[in-house]
Amino acid sequence: MTLTDIFIEPFSHAFMRDALRMAMVIAIMCGGLGVLLVPRGLSMLGDGLAHATLGGVGGALLVGLSPDLSLWAALPFAIMVALGIAWLGRHAKLAGDAALGVFFAVSLAAGVAAMHIAARKGVAVDMESILFGNILAVQPADVGIVLGLSSVILLILAWVGPRIAYAGFYPDLAAMSGIRVALKEYLLMILTAVVTVTAVRAVGVLLVSAYLVIPTVTARMVARRLGPMMLLSICAGMFGSALGLIMSYHFDVPTGSAMTLTLGGVFILALGVRGLFRSRL
Repeated sequence: MTLTDIFIEPFSHAFMRDALRMAMVIAIMCGGLGVLLVPRGLSMLGDGLAHATLGGVGGALLVGLSPDLSLWAALPFAIMVALGIAWLGRHAKLAGDAALGVFFAVSLAAGVAAMHIAARKGVAVDMESILFGNILAVQPADVGIVLGLSSVILLILAWVGPRIAYAGFYPDLAAMSGIRVALKEYLLMILTAVVTVTAVRAVGVLLVSAYLVIPTVTARMVARRLGPMMLLSICAGMFGSALGLIMSYHFDVPTGSAMTLTLGGVFILALGVRGLFRSRL
């Protein structure tokens, strides 16, 4: 088998090209946003919001929306959960992980109950697709929607990303500089909710945190400054996603799992080369 057969032949199929486009867009969004979350100890925020999304999906199915539309309908629910976590952290003095635990448990329980009731009413509930995703089933319309969302998110990150980072790492100094710290916190939560729900569509509830965490910690092995770290995080996510798609095609393994494993492989590679580049970036 030639290199062309290995790397090019899988993408001769339209469904693989659509999956690659979706994976690249998600890698860009998660790679850029993860840099603002992981260094602040918010690594599991995406995972918690992904599980909380089940509450929105269950509610959407219960009111009669189709399974394909239910995930997008869960976006407002995920945003409300994210804002609730931020509000509790600021006003109730409840630590972020504790607030996340509360919303995580309640939303997950509500979602499971709602989907169980919907299934009893005859609604087709594909739990495997929700939990593990099915990026090979994405349609060109899905890619277009996600591409539009990612464009908006990247513009916001380019505009206020440094101020969000400053407000998160040094809130007192940021407030003294005139930065509205609370507003930046809520904006970060909204962006995380949007990115999480979008990623769930492709890689599922259980694997979404991998896209937010692994590329970021990979980049932190090599880079110190925010700009290079964000760029490396995006590149690591894109490379791992593409390689994972190729591996899943040739070895017939679940695509989400293959992409997560290749992201882990990129992280291990970064561990090996960190000493060469960390002092330079």
